[in-house]
Amino acid sequence: MDQPQQILLPTAKPASPFFGGAAEKSSLKGIDICGEIVAIARQRNPSFEFAVAFPDKDEFQQAFKPVEKFDYILFNDIGDTVDVLQALRNLKPLCQRHTRLLVTTYNHLWQPLVTFAEWFGMKVPRTEQNWLSTADIRNLLKLSGFEALETHRVVLLPKYVPLLSSFLNRFCARLPFLSGLCMTQVVVARMMPPSLQK
Repeated sequence: MDQPQQILLPTAKPASPFFGGAAEKSSLKGIDICGEIVAIARQRNPSFEFAVAFPDKDEFQQAFKPVEKFDYILFNDIGDTVDVLQALRNLKPLCQRHTRLLVTTYNHLWQPLVTFAEWFGMKVPRTEQNWLSTADIRNLLKLSGFEALETHRVVLLPKYVPLLSSFLNRFCARLPFLSGLCMTQVVVARMMPPSLQK
C-alpha cells in the first residue's frame, strides 16, 4: 500500500503492523470502547481522529459522518466483541466495493495455552474471548454481506526469543503444514456484489 488511504481501526491500536509506513500518510480513524485508550491514542497520534464507541451497538454509526467511507477497515481482536455479527453489519455502511476488511482474531487452537498463560501470570488476563475458527468468521462475514477473499496466519512464537522468534514468525509460519498452528489469523474480505446479497 504505497498511496495514502482512508483507514478505520475499530480498536485504537497501531496500524503499522498491517499497513507499514503507509498508515502514517493516510487518513486514519481509530475507534475503541475504552476512553482511556482513546485518550492515549490521541496523545501519541495527534494527526489522526479517534472516538469512543462500541462496534456492536446501534450508536456506533454516530461516530461517523453520513457519507464517511474507508478504503481499509482493520477489525482487530474480534474475539473481544460480544455480538460479532452485529459489529460486522455496523461496518458495512462504511464500505465501498473496493474496501478491504481485515478481521483478526486468535486461533482457537491456542485457547488452552492462552488460558494457562493467564492462570500463571505469564499473560495479562483479558475479558472472555469468542474463540472463532476461520470457518466461523467466514460464515459471519457471509451473513453480514461480505465475502471472504483470503486468510493469513501469522505469529508462531508470540514470546520473544532471540533469533528463534524471527525465524519462526517470518519463515516457518508461512509453511503450509505449520501455518494452521499460528496464533493470529487474519481474514481479508470485501462487500458482496449487490446481486449476491439477500
